[in-house]
Amino acid sequence: MSFTDVNFKNALLPYHDANGDGEISNTEAKNATLIMIDTNYGITNIDGIEAFTNLNMLFIRNNLFPRR
Repeated sequence: MSFTDVNFKNALLPYHDANGDGEISNTEAKNATLIMIDTNYGITNIDGIEAFTNLNMLFIRNNLFPRR
């Protein structure tokens, strides 16, 4: 799967790259039930989040989301 913001991908890899290949597969995304990012990774876009279809909780703070 692809991410618009490489910073978002890099924040997810340590927790959701189960096979350690440096990518997050659709299966790995579907297996995730929690995303918690409490560090400033410089994330400005979370496109790709739609693949995480089994999320129960999404927590992202201390990043640079633009106002809409």
